[in-house]
Amino acid sequence: MSEYIHTEEFMNWVKGVTILKITKDGAVDYVKSKMQTFVNDLKHKVKDDDEHFKRFLTKVTVDGRVKKRHLNKHGGAFKYKIDSTCPNCNDMFEILQDNLDDSYKYVRWNCHDSSTTICPANYGWVLSKIYISYNIDSSLGPKDVDPLSVFSLMTLCTLFAAVKVIVVCLITLRNKLMHSKDNHLSAKDLEEAFENSKIFLLHTDVAPTSTNAVKQLESLKQKKIIAVGVDADCHELVRNALVLKKQCLENDMKVAKNEGNPVDGFENMLRNTTTDIVKETQKVYEVERRKTEEIQDLKMELDRKKKDLEFEQNEKQKAKNLIAKALEKERELDIRNNETKANNTRLLQKIQYLEEERLRSMELTENLRQEFAMVKEQLDQVRAQNQDLGLFGTCVASATAGGMLGGMTTGVPGAMVGAAIGPVVGVASATIKQYRTQRQ
Repeated sequence: MSEYIHTEEFMNWVKGVTILKITKDGAVDYVKSKMQTFVNDLKHKVKDDDEHFKRFLTKVTVDGRVKKRHLNKHGGAFKYKIDSTCPNCNDMFEILQDNLDDSYKYVRWNCHDSSTTICPANYGWVLSKIYISYNIDSSLGPKDVDPLSVFSLMTLCTLFAAVKVIVVCLITLRNKLMHSKDNHLSAKDLEEAFENSKIFLLHTDVAPTSTNAVKQLESLKQKKIIAVGVDADCHELVRNALVLKKQCLENDMKVAKNEGNPVDGFENMLRNTTTDIVKETQKVYEVERRKTEEIQDLKMELDRKKKDLEFEQNEKQKAKNLIAKALEKERELDIRNNETKANNTRLLQKIQYLEEERLRSMELTENLRQEFAMVKEQLDQVRAQNQDLGLFGTCVASATAGGMLGGMTTGVPGAMVGAAIGPVVGVASATIKQYRTQRQ
């Protein structure tokens, strides 16, 4: 197979086997549903007594109590009988036998693995195995068996008569795929496989349980399979197809041996298939290894970028902190500037007030000078008229002048100077007037 692994025919074969697997899984869901209904009908015979029904299934599928009874002493036609004294068990057994298709040649009544407990959860599958025409592993569940097991069940049990014709087509497809020596399938056969699978899954009896299988089938039809060592999913699809072929070949070899037929052809195909599985497993491993390395590289790159981002974020945070400090400093400076402006305003107001006071003081000083000049002039007149009072006038003048000058040099307001010399001048004036009156 390996030399053809990249051909279109091989890819068609892989798709064909995948179609078979999807269809078988959809059929399993259908069989489960149908057989559960059958179980419920049978249980009515024993009034839905689970323990009684469990004993019946044990008699039929484990204990070997079903025997072949010929209808006449010469052999030929026969029927199966169950060794049981329970009338209900005998009735249920007859129903099982009545549902055998006329083409059924061999019935495996002892079909259940005794190590697996019979319980309500597996009643349907235990019954289903009775209708499988060849020796499957009795421990396998419905999801694990060869597709032929499920398909043959539907052809040999009359409960599935409605889909028997299309199921026969699916069995033909299974054998064509599993017995192919070169694992090739033409485009025409692939299209026919898609069509037959779709007809089965969309059948009115099957459709209620096949929604998921139909979706998978449509997805597969659109999928491009390229097994060139770059897509692990495609290699896994190829590997799964080969594993299913190996399982089917092993089952077919058992049947051939049981029937006394040669198995050389099966052995050669099985050997080649096993080799191809190993190769495909290695390819899957190699692709996965490369993917793991790529993921590790991406992770390292991601870690590096994460560190760079953290460094950048730290730097940005530092810058934000510096900006915050600068803004805080600016706010402090603004507060200080505002305080300085307020202080300057108050100082300017004080300077303006002092300047106004100085101007008023100068004005008062000028007024005092003028008053002093007038007083001095009056004193000079008095001095001239009254020589006898010269000493007194001199004293008064000296006192007055001293007060004036003291006010000017010390910065004492004019009002205070006036208050100081006013009484002196008044006394002097009164004395002068009195003296003048006495002389007259």
